[in-house]
Amino acid sequence: MAELAEITDRLLRVVEARYMPLWLVKPVEALDDRAPVELIAHGHARQVARLISALESPAPLKARSLGGFAASARWRYQSAQAHNALSPKYKA
Repeated sequence: MAELAEITDRLLRVVEARYMPLWLVKPVEALDDRAPVELIAHGHARQVARLISALESPAPLKARSLGGFAASARWRYQSAQAHNALSPKYKA
């Protein structure tokens, strides 16, 4: 349970609070199409934490040790953010 609390605290830095519950239960391609909460429940919180680290980091991804995983996760997140900002159906 402490792992979930730590992950949700960090997630709030990169995802709007209203999207966090959905992000936790929806399959994420960067997590092999598994839901973050599923991975956390099965003892794989570290994998979810690595993805969040990739989203948190302002450093260039090539300098990070996560390689393609981080680059892929960051690109997907940035693409989704851009899509959401431009698409009227996502505005509240």
